[in-house]
Amino acid sequence: LLKRRLVFVPGPWQLIVATAALSGSAPRFGGGFRDHLVLYGHDLTESTKEAMATLAAPIWQWQSMTWIDDLPLRYILERPNWVDVRDEMVKRIGHPNADEIWISKLFYQSEQLICEAFPNSSIVLYEDGLHSYVPQIVYPRRFRSSMLRSPKQVIKHAVRTYPLHHRLLRIAIRGVFEDHLERVSNVTFFLDEVIPLPSYLLGKSVRHIQR
Repeated sequence: LLKRRLVFVPGPWQLIVATAALSGSAPRFGGGFRDHLVLYGHDLTESTKEAMATLAAPIWQWQSMTWIDDLPLRYILERPNWVDVRDEMVKRIGHPNADEIWISKLFYQSEQLICEAFPNSSIVLYEDGLHSYVPQIVYPRRFRSSMLRSPKQVIKHAVRTYPLHHRLLRIAIRGVFEDHLERVSNVTFFLDEVIPLPSYLLGKSVRHIQR
């Protein structure tokens, strides 16, 4: 029985990196997956969306391709209806369960919502860009439920825990939920031989994307 992977891609560069990561993982996993592509992003132009769709079709054997860019994913956890948006996203994708979800980061709310939507899926991280290497706050499990109810907990926790010269950057990046991080089974990066991995990813299984 083939397993199901949902590959979430927010832009053209991430599409290239994700596909390269999939290509490198195929021999390791024996090709036993059905891959579903989910495209989204913030303020994508129609020409960018068209280019992404055109690029995606021939470079990998996708079982389906779904756009969710019209859903209000940005700053979603600050909205009272974030649960409704999560449920609509799952409904549109058409697969409420997945063995793996592939995302480019853990520290933006769009991707945090994706993790919440598929709570039983293991997570594979692929490189998003240079900010994949920026240190992040890891919020303990006990903060998660209160943070989902009130993003102000992010600021309070950062102020109590971190030195002043780190706070502004880390609050802007928002940080990583501990329980999301625990679900990361594999990290596939491109520049990891040049730039050190951030400390929160140390100890994870890392596979380098060959140039």
